[in-house]
Amino acid sequence: MRILSKNSCNSCAWIPKTAYCGVKLFFRGPINSCPAQPREIIKLALMTVTARIVIVHNHPSGDVTPSTKDIEFTKRLQLACELMGMPLLDSFIVGVNDYYSFAEQGLINCNTDSQ
Repeated sequence: MRILSKNSCNSCAWIPKTAYCGVKLFFRGPINSCPAQPREIIKLALMTVTARIVIVHNHPSGDVTPSTKDIEFTKRLQLACELMGMPLLDSFIVGVNDYYSFAEQGLINCNTDSQ
């Protein structure tokens, strides 16, 4: 994803056996926020026979440190995904030269062995 001057949230979807399905731009907001909603991500996932979800959003400032809102949103989305049987594999924040992975930091359990 190229770095945008506005905040955006993208979702990647996988069909069974983790075959890549596609990327969808969900939300675009002003420079300091992006009004993403878990229901919209789940809605598209249900329409595309998705088995697993990864989301990506950018921080135009280049600082990939997650905000409190980033962490709260990711927790809400992970719960919604679990309830729908489509695990959230990761949530990435991208900056100019860096990224932050919630799974790599242990904030998302992406173990799908039981799925």
